[in-house]
Amino acid sequence: AEAVVVTDTRGVIEYANSAFEKITGYGRDEVVGKRISLLKSGKHDASFYGTLWKTLSSGGMWHGHFKNRRKDGSFYEEESVISPVRDASGKIVSHVAVKRDVTRERELEQQLRQSQKIKAIGQFANKVIHDFTNTLAVISGHTDFARKEIPSSSPAHAHLDVTMKAIESISAFIAELIAF
Repeated sequence: AEAVVVTDTRGVIEYANSAFEKITGYGRDEVVGKRISLLKSGKHDASFYGTLWKTLSSGGMWHGHFKNRRKDGSFYEEESVISPVRDASGKIVSHVAVKRDVTRERELEQQLRQSQKIKAIGQFANKVIHDFTNTLAVISGHTDFARKEIPSSSPAHAHLDVTMKAIESISAFIAELIAF
């Protein structure tokens, strides 16, 4: 259901349908006679509204995205098309806006982007873990080979034992990362 709002050329609401009431939380009786700016959220700057009104004042149709505020203070997002209404002589007498609440769609888009980022991070982490595991295997193999070649009574052998314990500790940590 799309909200339909009719305003005069100054932005004073003349009509709002029931979808407008549902989306914004304002009843028709609360908004008729008030400026459409009552929905302003503060999320758009003056140039945004300046461009909108310049387009409408010159007789053009405006379409775009609003971040507005409901009666209860919560924010919502809407796609909107605003068109001029002309009298028989061609003079603009009002504007009609057709608005669609896209809040949920935007939230889902954001969740999808976040999910894609997490997936990319996971893929990168898997590559790092894979490369690290391969490098650790080389270090472990050479350390083990050196331990077999160096007499156990040599001080160097004790250093290699410490190195092997560190490799085992790192291997256990990598296993935890992989499980995570």
